[in-house]
Amino acid sequence: MPINHQSRRSIELGVAVQPQENCPVRTLSEEVTDVRHHAHEDGLQCEIVFADSQTENRETFHGYHDGQEPCPALTFMEHDCVPNIEGVEDESLLVVTHPPNRESISDLLAGLNQVSETLAVKWISETPTEEAATRRSVDLDVLTDKQQTAIEDAVKAGYYEQPREISISELAAKRGISQSAMSQRLHAAEQKLLEGLLFPEQSING
Repeated sequence: MPINHQSRRSIELGVAVQPQENCPVRTLSEEVTDVRHHAHEDGLQCEIVFADSQTENRETFHGYHDGQEPCPALTFMEHDCVPNIEGVEDESLLVVTHPPNRESISDLLAGLNQVSETLAVKWISETPTEEAATRRSVDLDVLTDKQQTAIEDAVKAGYYEQPREISISELAAKRGISQSAMSQRLHAAEQKLLEGLLFPEQSING
């Protein structure tokens, strides 16, 4: 099956959701061992695996939801989330899902509150993506005022462009300082910024 849209998701949300009383999970709660959902354009199919209390054999309840009644599974899907049922306990489903971003979590939880008897957030965790792991920042507070002004002037004037659009002497003239002073300020600022990027822990510790 072709995939029309894909994204990498680093957020994991775990919630305990108790469906409303008319949900088959509630009527079979003590025996339920697994719940699966299959969405299609006309609604939602669900399979509830339960153990027969008399024979201890596993059986499967198959149902169809047309979307007319409140359903937590549909709410997950409406918020671009896939509900993964990890277990059933005390008539509640332990659901693990991966929201597209942190901003979407509050909307998802608000929607679940409207269609559930009870809702409890178990955890929210985030694993850095490869892109986030390689992205670093540095605190400009490590620079003196003169160093920060010098580096800002140099960036804005194109000193770091290839080829350079301004020389050290021209930068110095704009600030009314000697070429040597401008060179020293830029060198000190560059060294501090590079140390902050390459050795962030050392920069924080002193």
